[in-house]
Amino acid sequence: MLKYLTRPNPVLQKWRIWLKDQLIGDVPPKDAFCEFECENSECRLGHWENCERRLAHLELSKAHSSGTSPTKAE
Repeated sequence: MLKYLTRPNPVLQKWRIWLKDQLIGDVPPKDAFCEFECENSECRLGHWENCERRLAHLELSKAHSSGTSPTKAE
């Protein structure tokens, strides 16, 4: 009897995976900084497009992926 209780139940596993997918969505990489690193829980309308922290992070990510230095040209 105990061996049946310790075996994974495929029906419950499928249900758990379905439920997890319904509740927890993947965060796109371009939004991950805002989702996990920002101190604000919500942005004002229109603030997100011009957010200096978000734009600086995107520039840093672009520079890192292309292998160039993210310094500004003078």
